Amino acid sequence: MEPNTSSNPDLSSQNIFGWPSATRSLNELRKWTTFFGILALVGLFFMAVITIVMMVVIPKINDGFDMPLPYPLPMLGLMYLITIAIYILPLIYLFRFSKFMHLALKSSDNGLLSQALRNLMLHFRTVGILTIVFISLYLLMLVVLLSAGAFITGLPELAA
Repeated sequence: MEPNTSSNPDLSSQNIFGWPSATRSLNELRKWTTFFGILALVGLFFMAVITIVMMVVIPKINDGFDMPLPYPLPMLGLMYLITIAIYILPLIYLFRFSKFMHLALKSSDNGLLSQALRNLMLHFRTVGILTIVFISLYLLMLVVLLSAGAFITGLPELAA
């Protein structure tokens, strides 16, 4: 499908669906998804910096003290780095949506619009799956901790 190369840069006068308001709304959506994508990327960057500091600097500071940490910081830091890596995938889909939507609105190309909407769908599908996985892990941890607590306190009938 050849894109309609219109020389008019005003996005409000072009309409892919035949509705100028839909085109304006999609352009506004594109701007907001770009903003939130950049915001999330900055947040992940700061989380990575804090994680690396936690893994490298804090154990060196703690060496002079006799009080051991209750958990190994490098292991916790590794879990944070894995979480950061997992959250990059939905951001890639979000940025692709913004890019393809910008190109689709600029050229009135339905193929690019389809690619943009597919990336938005993949973003929300990935976020939904991650949400289900993390909620399931939290519930599993809750059951395990309550069972362990009941067993430790001498109430084995609740641990079953």
